[in-house]
Amino acid sequence: LLQRSLAFLIPQTTIEDFPRLGEWCEATKRAVTSFQEYHALPGDRGTVDERFWTRLAEEVKKREVKENMKRQLREEGLKKSQQAREQKKMDQNAASQKEFEALMGRSTIGLLQKKAAE
Repeated sequence: LLQRSLAFLIPQTTIEDFPRLGEWCEATKRAVTSFQEYHALPGDRGTVDERFWTRLAEEVKKREVKENMKRQLREEGLKKSQQAREQKKMDQNAASQKEFEALMGRSTIGLLQKKAAE
C-alpha cells in the first residue's frame, strides 16, 4: 500500500521502481523522503510515522478526487462530441431527403408534362 500510494502521488516514481512490493527497500526510503520533503513533514527522513500516514492518506484522497473529476469531464466531452456528430448526421440525412424529394418532384412534373404534350 505504501509503495503503490507513493507511485500514485510522486510523478517521477513508478511501481516498477520498487523491486519487491511490500518490502522496505532503498527505493521505498527515497520515495518516502521525497514525499516528506515535498510536504515539509517533520521527523526523520526516510521513516514513516503517524503524521506521514495521515498526510499520505489525505493526498491520495485528493488525487483520486482530482482524477475522477478529470475522467468525468473527459466522458462528458466525449458524450457531447458524440451527440454533435449524431445531430450533424441527422441534419445531413434530412437535407439529403429534401434534395431527393425535390429531384423526384421535378422528375415527376417533367414526365407528366411530357405525357400531357403527347
